[in-house]
Amino acid sequence: MNRRAALIAFSVSFLMVAGAYGKEIIVEVNGKPAKLQYLAINHEIKENDIDKGSQESAMACSLLFYSLLSKGDVQAAAKLSSDPKATAEEWMNYQQRVGADNFKKEMREYFKTKNVVVGELVLAEDTMLVVKTEDGERAQFYQKKNGKYFMTDKPTAGETLGKVLNMIQEGKIKL
Repeated sequence: MNRRAALIAFSVSFLMVAGAYGKEIIVEVNGKPAKLQYLAINHEIKENDIDKGSQESAMACSLLFYSLLSKGDVQAAAKLSSDPKATAEEWMNYQQRVGADNFKKEMREYFKTKNVVVGELVLAEDTMLVVKTEDGERAQFYQKKNGKYFMTDKPTAGETLGKVLNMIQEGKIKL
């Protein structure tokens, strides 16, 4: 299968799964209930994921973002962000601090560390990927705009998603 066909198959599989959210998680924030949709993914990030990304899902956007960084292409990765200018500045500064070769090596490690994308939680246009690392569960945040996913540091539902992440880390919510 050629690279384009593999990318299309990968994207379609995530689109098909994206409509099949398995359960709802309801949390109370500031005295009000918030209903999130949860999709179990359980995908170990591996080296062969490095060129599979797209903006068709939060996970595919994550793979594309880190793939571009692993190649040192900070500007292209920043375009996958809700704030490209700030993202480019942040990653360029980091790249300058550690050096271009070390930067690429560190970003390639994203595909070698056996991190597992446990699942995603969705609230309106915000998606939180929950990634199990050797240090515990971590979150990556995405916003869906015009049918595409963009990485963000400031999700609209940030307070709610932050509370859910804390509950996951404390073992109060099992994914």
